[in-house]
Amino acid sequence: MKILIFLFTLIKYILIIFLVLILILFLLLFTPLKYRFKHKKNLTTESYADVKYLGGIVRYKCSYKDNIFIQSLKIFGYNILDRKKKQKNLEPEFSKPIDKTQNFEPDISKDNTIPEKQIFKNDNSSPTDDETKLNELRKKSEELEKEYIKLKTKEVSSSKKETKHKKFKTSELNQNKAMLKKPKIKKEKEEKSQSSPLFTYIKNLSFDEKKEILALLKNYIKKVFSHLKLKDYKIYGEFGFDDPSKTGITFGMLSVVNGIIDEKLKLNPDFNEKKLNYEIRGVGKINLGILVFYTVQFALNKKIFTLIKLYLKG
Repeated sequence: MKILIFLFTLIKYILIIFLVLILILFLLLFTPLKYRFKHKKNLTTESYADVKYLGGIVRYKCSYKDNIFIQSLKIFGYNILDRKKKQKNLEPEFSKPIDKTQNFEPDISKDNTIPEKQIFKNDNSSPTDDETKLNELRKKSEELEKEYIKLKTKEVSSSKKETKHKKFKTSELNQNKAMLKKPKIKKEKEEKSQSSPLFTYIKNLSFDEKKEILALLKNYIKKVFSHLKLKDYKIYGEFGFDDPSKTGITFGMLSVVNGIIDEKLKLNPDFNEKKLNYEIRGVGKINLGILVFYTVQFALNKKIFTLIKLYLKG
């Protein structure tokens, strides 16, 4: 009797756990994932996105402003992810040209002048002779400095040429190697793909069967995209081209589109200058359960299932 009571209680608890698990799975699959976003372009670019799941139990936020990307993930109000990342400037940094005079020209006034005390050693010598000697020595020092600068510049240019030649040679060799490798890799890939069971299966299919598979794939993509549609969105802004006639034609075309999409588009034309400033706002939701249902329905088709099986086998 005791054993029966124990078995009944055990079965009861197993059923309770099973029901709780089914309830959690149901909530995970059929609770909609809500999202809203905003993207603005004026003088600067700004973006913002907010995603809520399970009524805000799981929440993800991200924003981009002034080259700074911020993102955060919260579960039950606790921060799991909180990052602030500065984006690198994508403009290429070009190396500055070598200032030859700055690098190689010595300071004549400080280091290379000959002190006057060394020249006026002989008391018998006249001041005019001493002055001429001093001028001659200065001229010679200047000539030597100029020759030194010329030699240095020649060395730098020759070293640059050598490095360029080496780089060119290495790049040429790498290109040749890559060219030799490419056909081999391509051949190997082609051989593998042709020998795979998936390729042989597709090859043996008739035209009508291939058409049927493509129709199923098209229908699946259509269903998924129809579910991922935005609930509400609006586009504001102003635009203008160099030619005012182009601005007028574009505005006419946009007004036609605006009538089709229930006046969600509000772009004002500017006939005076070229510009493009806009703001996009959107709200939507995704039901994961419906997406899973569409995927399972698509995968359980006989032909699609065999294709998946062969693909997994490799």
